[in-house]
Amino acid sequence: NGKCAKANALGLRFEEKTCNDQQCVGDEICVAHQDLVIMVDGSGSLRTTGFDVLKTFVANLTDKYMPTYYGSSDMQIGVVLFGNGAIEADGSISWGLQVQGLTADMADTKTKITAMTWQRGFTNMAQGIAKAGILLKTSLRKDASGVAIVLTDGRPSFKLSTEAAVMKLRQTSTDRK
Repeated sequence: NGKCAKANALGLRFEEKTCNDQQCVGDEICVAHQDLVIMVDGSGSLRTTGFDVLKTFVANLTDKYMPTYYGSSDMQIGVVLFGNGAIEADGSISWGLQVQGLTADMADTKTKITAMTWQRGFTNMAQGIAKAGILLKTSLRKDASGVAIVLTDGRPSFKLSTEAAVMKLRQTSTDRK
């Protein structure tokens, strides 16, 4: 009736609806026109077995992305490994490790993912997010959406640094358009 419901009238202000509630079949694929950077946690909190599980998951995830679909160049994936805990000579924290630059070569990406080694450092998500931002910023495909996924088992070691890196990454994503 031309007026918003009061803030405490949740039933009138918000509506929930279940969607996509069907079971996954296992053959789902992504054909988005997208530059995707997957940031993988290699910190010590994962332990060897946890890192191996995460690495296998990410390697299998690449099978779901189609670099070309019906002749159209769609997907590119880059991979960054963070959690090495390395400290530079000036006292700053090192960048995340670029495992794979943005590419449509999913087989090569999968090979590089399976070759990743557990870093044993602290959960420094900021280093991975900063590196992902560089990959997305330097992509030549300005018409593709830029997406970053963080796969981790915990909270960031440096909350303020991580928040700053996220804000910078968001700006990078906005600047791509």
